Parts: sequence; C-alpha cells; structure tokens
Amino acid sequence: MLALGAAMRKLVHLCYGVLNTQQSYDENYAIRT
Repeated sequence: MLALGAAMRKLVHLCYGVLNTQQSYDENYAIRT
C-alpha cells in the first residue's frame, strides 16, 4: 500500500508540473539539462 501511495504521489507531481508550465511532457528533459 505504501508503494502505491508513492507511485500516486509521483504521478500527481508529474501532472501538476505539466499543467503548471503548460508544456508537453518530455521524457528526455533530465538528460538534456
């Protein structure tokens, strides 16, 4: 149950970041910076 909560939190943070910046999700973002 704890792992499910952690995965949900990670997904919520990802969705919030995409919606807040109005940019599409880029899976290679961390590699470029």
